[in-house]
Amino acid sequence: MPAALGTSRAVVAVAMVLAACGAALAQAEPPRPGRYRVGPLYLTPRIDLRNAGVDTNVFQTLNDPVQDTVLIISPRLDGAMEIGQRLRLKGYGLVDFNYFRTQGNERSTDFFGGGDGELDLGPFMLVGGGGGGQFSQRFSIDIDERLLRQEKYAYAGLAWHDKRRLSIRGEGRTEVVQFAPGLFRLGGFVREAMDRNTLSARGQVRYALTHRTALLASGEVMEDRFF
Repeated sequence: MPAALGTSRAVVAVAMVLAACGAALAQAEPPRPGRYRVGPLYLTPRIDLRNAGVDTNVFQTLNDPVQDTVLIISPRLDGAMEIGQRLRLKGYGLVDFNYFRTQGNERSTDFFGGGDGELDLGPFMLVGGGGGGQFSQRFSIDIDERLLRQEKYAYAGLAWHDKRRLSIRGEGRTEVVQFAPGLFRLGGFVREAMDRNTLSARGQVRYALTHRTALLASGEVMEDRFF
C-alpha cells in the first residue's frame, strides 16, 4: 500500500508539471491575428446574420403602414499582415444583402471596406488608415425613398509611450458623406442639407496605475463643412 501510494503521488506530480509547462507554452505563444494563413497574410472569413424578422412599417408612413419580412446577411473578410518587426497592417471588407420578401424595390446591396496600419519607430508609432462604402438604407423618416449614400474617411496620427506608464496619442481625421439627389418630405434638397466633410482632431493621455487600472483623459474637436 505505501508503494502504491507513492506511485500515485509521483503520477500526480508529473501530470501537474506537464500541465504547468503546457500552460506556460500556451501563454508564451502569441495569438494568431487570423484564422487562416496564406503566406504572410492571415485571413478570417465569416458570415453574419445581422437582421431577420418583420418590419411593421417598411416605408415609415403615419397612415396605412406596410409590413414585410426582412433579412440582412453580411459576408465579411478580415485580413492582417506583419512586415518585419515594425509594420503591421490590417483591413476588412463586407457586403450587406438587404432582402425584403414582397417589397422587391426595397432590396439593396451595400458594401464597405477599410484598412489600418501601424509603424513602430522606437518610442513613437505612426498610425493611419482609411476606407469607404456605399449604402442605401432609409436613414430618416423625413425622406420617402432609400437614397444612395457614399461615405469615405481617412485618418493619420502619432503615438508616444515611455514603455512603463505614460502614453500619448494624437490623431486627425476627415470623413466625407455624399447623397444621391432627393427631396425631403417637407421640402428641400437632401444633398444641399446633408452632403458634408467632417474634420476632427482628437488627443488622448493614458497613465497606468497598475496592470489592470489606468487614468485616461481624452478630448476631441469636430467641424462639419457642408458643400
